[in-house]
Amino acid sequence: MDSHEERVFLQIKEAQEKAAKAAMAEKAKEFKRMQKEALSRGLKPGAGSSFSSANAISSQSTPLTAVSDLPASKPAAASASRPSGGGKALKLGAKTKDEDAFLNQLRQQGQAIAPVEKTSNVDRSSAAPLIPSAAAVKREAVHVRTEEKITASVSRDGGLQNAEVFGTVTLCVASPEFNTVAMKMNNARAQSGAQLQVHPNLDKKEWQATGLLKLKSANKPFPASSDVGVLKWRLILQAEDELPLTLNVWPEESADGCQVNIEYTLQDKSFSLENVQIHIPLPPATAPVVSECEGSYEYLKPRNQLLWTLPSIDSSNDSGTLEFSVPNGHKDHFFPVNVTFYSEKLMVPITVEHIETMDGSSTDVVHSTETRLVTDKYEIV
Repeated sequence: MDSHEERVFLQIKEAQEKAAKAAMAEKAKEFKRMQKEALSRGLKPGAGSSFSSANAISSQSTPLTAVSDLPASKPAAASASRPSGGGKALKLGAKTKDEDAFLNQLRQQGQAIAPVEKTSNVDRSSAAPLIPSAAAVKREAVHVRTEEKITASVSRDGGLQNAEVFGTVTLCVASPEFNTVAMKMNNARAQSGAQLQVHPNLDKKEWQATGLLKLKSANKPFPASSDVGVLKWRLILQAEDELPLTLNVWPEESADGCQVNIEYTLQDKSFSLENVQIHIPLPPATAPVVSECEGSYEYLKPRNQLLWTLPSIDSSNDSGTLEFSVPNGHKDHFFPVNVTFYSEKLMVPITVEHIETMDGSSTDVVHSTETRLVTDKYEIV
């Protein structure tokens, strides 16, 4: 038991025991005094139920709390009226008014008491990035959503272990009059190296020749008011510098504990990564001391993590550092580091050029688009 909170708990417990002994001695003196008064009046000791019950001493009759001064003797009926075992339990990690008073008393007596760091009790366990709701996007009668999910695992010593990007294009038409539209896409397959597949009901040859996502037959139209996947792809990344964001996590052990330096680098300056959250595990029962931070940080005590947050990473802040220290632990305690973010820029830049009718008579069908890249699992191990 070497954490600060446990030491405070033991100090409070010792003070409670002393307070209990003092209270019991005071009760005993009061009991003897009342016995003498009863004998002088010609009464038998213990006569009267109110006398005997009011002056009975029990470890459960009065819940003990650590306060600055012991209270003077109170009417015994007040303590007897409390239910047995009604005291509040002392909860580790939760500072109470009684604990504050007790610590203040110790400080007044010359004791050196280190302050207990207050941390957030909010459980931010979700690793999913906060993404703007689709409801915030103005949707037209024809709406196209393109989404990519990236999975990456990077070695703490450098080097990419594996990384993949999975993308989908989804079409939604609001009414049957648009259920045979065709989508002219900016087909970036050649320069991206991605493996693409079109829906079986679409004309594959037309797609390969012109980049047009068009139905094979008007007899199999798109269903109204339903999201339909029309195109998907898979891209395998070969090197760490192909990732949108890289991290250099550098823990160093010393006699005083561990010093940890983390640096992020935006590899592609054309990207803007939003709501970047970096979750760093910590040694058990250890609060970090942060000396430098780009962005903001929060100690998540329930999860034993340090959360590093940056609202946005782009060309204006394409690199940054976080430095902190802990009094114990070893290098393995700080891995894996998990990262979440989202971006409106895609890894495989396949975008909508225009929407046209199936017969090609009109190439300016009003439509809306939505693109986003999100992290599925992005970690340094």
